[in-house]
Amino acid sequence: MLLLETCWRDIFLISLAQSDVNVDWSELAMLGAASSRRRMTSVDVSHASQVTELVQRLRHMHLDVTEYTCLKALVLFRPGEHQATNSYIRISIVLSAT
Repeated sequence: MLLLETCWRDIFLISLAQSDVNVDWSELAMLGAASSRRRMTSVDVSHASQVTELVQRLRHMHLDVTEYTCLKALVLFRPGEHQATNSYIRISIVLSAT
């Protein structure tokens, strides 16, 4: 359960790329900022662009179901990489190693 708690964002992003659902992350970041009554920051914009880039990069690879499953397993069971708090960094590390 601990592995899933540390990697759920990564698994979610890989699943999002696999499902081919189009999401406007910058709009979601803006709505999230508005709902919490704060201004959207450059960090919000940066995270939205990183997520978009990562999902596009995964989709560009044209992975099949088995390859997506293997990628999820690599992210989930990769030792020592769970200390990184940024999903973009963790998934990029796995992609560069494959």
